[in-house]
This record gives sequence, C-alpha cells and structure tokens, in this order.
Amino acid sequence: MRTALLILPLLFYFTSHGQTPFAPIGSQWTYTQGSCCGPDSTIAVLQVLSDTVVNGRLCSKVTTASGWFGCYEVVHYFSVSNDSMYYFNEDLQQYQLLFRWNAVPGDTWSTPISQDAFRDTLDWAVSDTGHVIIGGVSLRTLTVDQSSRQWELFCPLGGVITEQLGGSAPFTWIYAACDGETYNGLRCYEENIFPMPEPPPPPPISWLNPQYPQCGLVTAVQELGGNEGFTVSPSIVFAGQHISITLTPGMVDAHVRLLDSSGRLVLEHSIPASGTFTLGHAGVYFIQLEINGTGIMTRRLVVL
Repeated sequence: MRTALLILPLLFYFTSHGQTPFAPIGSQWTYTQGSCCGPDSTIAVLQVLSDTVVNGRLCSKVTTASGWFGCYEVVHYFSVSNDSMYYFNEDLQQYQLLFRWNAVPGDTWSTPISQDAFRDTLDWAVSDTGHVIIGGVSLRTLTVDQSSRQWELFCPLGGVITEQLGGSAPFTWIYAACDGETYNGLRCYEENIFPMPEPPPPPPISWLNPQYPQCGLVTAVQELGGNEGFTVSPSIVFAGQHISITLTPGMVDAHVRLLDSSGRLVLEHSIPASGTFTLGHAGVYFIQLEINGTGIMTRRLVVL
C-alpha cells in the first residue's frame, strides 16, 4: 500500500536553484492506442494539471484525461533539476533519475521502477543526441536504448526522446505479461489547452506528428461541432459548486455521461433540457453528450 505523499502548497515553497517543472501547466500529450493485432481504436491523453511540491521539490503533476490504462502504472509527478529529469516513485517515496538531457553518446544510468508489489530496474544507454526547433523553442533530444533487468515491468520508451514532447509512448510502466493497450505513437503535443476566461495566447509549442492528419482519431461516430449539443457553466469550478448543463434549443432528452481523468464513469443519466450537479473532488472531468447513439460532443470541466 502506498504511503501518503508530502504535498505542499506553492505559497510556502522557496525555489531551489536549477529546479523547474517538467512542462507548463496545461500541456497535453495525445497518443494513439490499439491492440497488437488490430487497428488503432482510441487515444490516450495526458495533461499537466498543476505545479506542486512533493518532498521539497517542485513538480509537474500529470493526470490522465482519456485512454486505457488497465495494464499501466501512470507516473504522476515529474521534476527537472540541473538538466536531469526525475520522477517521484510513490511506492518507495523517492525521486528516481529518468533522463539526463545533457548526456553525451555512451552515457548510461539506471532507474528503479515499481508497480504495486512488482519491482524492476530500467537500464538506459545513450547512442546519440541532438535538438529540434518547435515554435521557435529549441528542445534537446536523446536517442536511447532501454532494457529491463528483472523482466517484471518495462517502459515502452525507446528511440528518440524529446524534452517536453517525450517519445512514442508516455512515461509509464507496464506489466511484462500484459499485451493490451499498446501505445502506437505520439500524435500531438500542445500547451495552453485548459479553458480560460479570455482566449489564451497561441501556444509556444504546438506539435502535430506528420504521420497523422489531426490529434484525434477519425471514427465512425459523428463528432458534433463546437456550437452544437450543450453548454457547461461554469467550466472551472470549486469542489461542491453547482455546475449546470444546458442543451441547445431544439435538442431534448439527450444522454449525458461524466468521466473522470482516468476514464471512469462518475455519472450517467438523461436530461430533458437542462440539469445541475456538484462534484466533491478536484480534478479534470469530461462531460459527454450522446444523441440517438450517433453524435457525441465532449466538454472539459476542471474542479479545483
């Protein structure tokens, strides 16, 4: 069983030299997912929800917004210090080195990982380094090989890893015996995706994998336009505050589902024209509206 995290408000945090978050609040990674022997079937979305302090170190708190994670241990806390990137091991209550962005070819390091009762160690070797320019920002790259010592867990990362963007798979561990929910590539990365009172400025980094025409999957289910379906007000609330769903004129008896950031169903019911509810726990939620089983519209809700 995991012990409690020591998380402190940023108000009481004094920045240490060289410490920075992994990525800005509002950063979002979208990955293709599918089975080993079938077509791409869904997307996994990870987001930086906030900056926080864990055991005295400033971290980016990463949450899952959609996707399949039954086989995976999603890592939630990342920190960068002196050109090294660390993750916080919630089982061991320790920081572990994940990447050294100032590495040179030939450098190696090891990363202890855990998932429930399983323990493993990842060994990394750098074969090449470089950089890419995205949105006028220079990001460093590492070409790495990675292997599991105990063959209990492994990380589906390998090849070229880019600062902030990551690689073809998210930073997460998977059971060696699990062959489902395969990550088939990073589709896109973007900053400033959270709703704001005013339109946010253009993101400094917005990257779309040239292999894909868009961030989302093209499916047979109709995606309704941005002005169709329903409205959620407000879209950023405090826990316990009333949230209203209002269908657009002419639309009645729609089916509504509320999902948390892991994809778990929280609420599900039909509403005639409008409805009100509250949520008691902070996090990122997704409200889906379905019309006659053929049209789906999703709204993002942030609870503070």
